[in-house]
Amino acid sequence: MRNNYELLDIRAFLALMSLGSFNAAAEKLNMSQPAFSRRIGQFEETLGVKLFERTTRSVRPTRIAEQYQPAFARLLNELDAISSLGATSGPSRETVVIACVFSAAVKFLPSLISDFLSLHSGVEFSILDVSANEALEAVSTGEAHFGVTILTGSYPSLAFIPVMSDPFVFICHRSHPLAGRKFVTGTDLAGHRLIQFQSGSYNRTIIDLSTAPSNLDLDWTVKVNHLSTAIGLVDAGVGASIMPHMMVETVNSPNVVAIELREPRMTRTIGIVEKKGRVLASMAKEFRDFLNNEWPDSIAKT
Repeated sequence: MRNNYELLDIRAFLALMSLGSFNAAAEKLNMSQPAFSRRIGQFEETLGVKLFERTTRSVRPTRIAEQYQPAFARLLNELDAISSLGATSGPSRETVVIACVFSAAVKFLPSLISDFLSLHSGVEFSILDVSANEALEAVSTGEAHFGVTILTGSYPSLAFIPVMSDPFVFICHRSHPLAGRKFVTGTDLAGHRLIQFQSGSYNRTIIDLSTAPSNLDLDWTVKVNHLSTAIGLVDAGVGASIMPHMMVETVNSPNVVAIELREPRMTRTIGIVEKKGRVLASMAKEFRDFLNNEWPDSIAKT
């Protein structure tokens, strides 16, 4: 194996491992898909190994890629830390890498980071605003010091500290027939066009498990991958949806109305996740504890 690869090669490799899609990984790194594909191919040539099995419909990492992933994640963190030292003329600063679900990254992290920076000058932050599963993977592989996310599936190597309960709500356009209600139930939604998340997402799983016992006949007309896309469709009056309240709080549109959802009630638990046995660097540990203690009192802790 030759070692004359670039930092962007490592970032591209880890992005593809995490997202499992050339298009999504290229978008994350602000690259065109052809340029991203060429870089992965050149990285494979540099390493002298095949990292991914490609078909017209999927991309799957090889066993050697899975073995490389944690090592390259650690190397990337170390290289980023070294780069940050060389980029500043003042005292050295410690980088804290956090993998965070988008809704929490938008709603709570800005104020908490601002408060923390007012107390500590020797720190900088790298925020990986990703999906719940991607956040767990980033913590599991060592790409992030810890995560703020939902615990989905079984991760025996991770420890989860719950910090808040996030209820699901019904959202609709202000012109929707149910927009004036104080609350709605599952049966109220029958006959209304709804926007759903693709199978396999954590939010979709919660909704399916909660509605199944009631045998609700709901009209899931449109399916999307991202919460932000669902909000955009609701804003345009295409349909209504069910989603976590925290995500709705990031919406800046007078057209979107959030209504309490009863029977069935749905909720997800947001928490801090870290790898068991990992000793966090001083600032990472301090900010982890700061988050746990200073999470907004207006949100009910679990």
